[in-house]
Amino acid sequence: MLPFNIAGNIFVTLNYVPVSNPDPAKIFENVQTDILAVLVGMGVLAFIAFASIAVSWHRYILLDEIPRGFARLRLDGMVWRYVGNAVGIAILTILASFGIMIVPALVAGIALSLGNGGLAFAIPAIIAGLVCTFGVSMRLSIKLPAVAMHNTTVNLASAWQLTRENHWRAGFLFALVVLCLLLAGFAFSLLAPALAASASTASLISLVVVQMALNWASTIWNVTLLTSLYGYFVEGRDF
Repeated sequence: MLPFNIAGNIFVTLNYVPVSNPDPAKIFENVQTDILAVLVGMGVLAFIAFASIAVSWHRYILLDEIPRGFARLRLDGMVWRYVGNAVGIAILTILASFGIMIVPALVAGIALSLGNGGLAFAIPAIIAGLVCTFGVSMRLSIKLPAVAMHNTTVNLASAWQLTRENHWRAGFLFALVVLCLLLAGFAFSLLAPALAASASTASLISLVVVQMALNWASTIWNVTLLTSLYGYFVEGRDF
C-alpha cells in the first residue's frame, strides 16, 4: 500500500486547487473529480488490504497459521467475503443508529433548549446513544472472525444471540478503543501540519508513513479485539 499512498498523496497535493469564496450551494461543483477519484481509490484499496490483514491475523491468533510467501498478500474468496460482510455490518449499524439516536437526540435537544446547564443532560444522552450503537457494531462483527475461520455456523443472528447479555459491555469496550484512537488521531493532527507545510516530497512521504503506521496499528488492535470476542463467545476460550 505504501507506494500507492505516497503516489496518491503527492498527486493530491500537487493538483489541489483551492476555491476562493466557495459557494455552499455549489459544493459538488467545487469538488475536483480527479482528486476525488484518487481519494476514493485509495480508500477502497486500504479497505481491501486491511481486510486481507484481518483474515490472516484472525487465523494466526486462533489457528497459529503463519502465512508464507504470497499468502501474506492473500486476496482469495475468504477475503472478499470478509469485505462484503464488513460492508454489510457497517450498513446495518448505520441504519440501527438512526433508530437508536432518536431518543438521545430528543433529550439533548430539550436539554440544550434550557440553556448551558442542559449540557449536563445532553452530553450523557448522546454518549449513551453512541455506546448503544457501538454495541450493535461489536456484536454483529463477531461474524467477521467466523468468516476468516470459515465457520459457516455463525451468522449475524447467531452472533447477536451469543452476545445478547453483553450489549453495553461490548459498546463500552469499543468506546474505549475509539477514545484511544481519537487521542492518537489528535496527536497526529498536531504533527501533520508541520510536515505538510514544507510541501516537500520527503515531508509528504514521512507524513504518509506515519499515517499508515497509525492505521495499521489501529487495524491490528481492532482485529485482535474481535478475535478475542469470537474466541470467548463462539469457541468458549478463557482469557
